[in-house]
Amino acid sequence: MLRIVCIALLLSLTACGLADTATTAAAGGAAKAQEVQQAKETQEKLQGQLEQAGRQGQERVDAAEREAR
Repeated sequence: MLRIVCIALLLSLTACGLADTATTAAAGGAAKAQEVQQAKETQEKLQGQLEQAGRQGQERVDAAEREAR
């Protein structure tokens, strides 16, 4: 009987450790997912800024070519 109680206690303690590990992993995963989302948003913002700068540069080239004629 004592052996069964000891085994049950050991299993419950092990389960608590696994639950803590799973909780920590889930929290870490959520933080990484948020970092990825922020990185995507930053990338999209920078891509838009680069495209706008490219358009402005082309407009300046076009204007300079028109003035040169």
